[in-house]
Amino acid sequence: MRRETGFTFIETVLAILIIGIGLFGIMNLFQGTVSTSVDTDRTLQATELARERIERILFDKKMNGYDYVTTANYPMIESFSGSFAPFSRTISIREVESDNFNLDRNGSGYKRVAVTVSWEGGRVVMLETLLTKWNE
Repeated sequence: MRRETGFTFIETVLAILIIGIGLFGIMNLFQGTVSTSVDTDRTLQATELARERIERILFDKKMNGYDYVTTANYPMIESFSGSFAPFSRTISIREVESDNFNLDRNGSGYKRVAVTVSWEGGRVVMLETLLTKWNE
């Protein structure tokens, strides 16, 4: 009896199956990494869009005064084009109480400014700041 070396058909099929399962797992990992990277990039872009509007409002307050910062001077909802087309930005400016910033109160000397940037998939970034009537 002579023993032959080599692979049988069953061994070859099992080896291909094991390699296929391993490659499938690696491809899923790669796809998840790419998806996470895109989400992170969108979140950073949205944060910068919100920060840009907050900075503009702070500049307007410094140059034009506290009373200039009203919803009438800013678009309530903004849409973008080009590479920022998936985003929309909402601005909310309310005068609030000095000891509870969740309650509205005209003439309090405090304004709560909220800028919300949203994009497809229900994702949202929101930045808020508080303005006072007093100068620095």
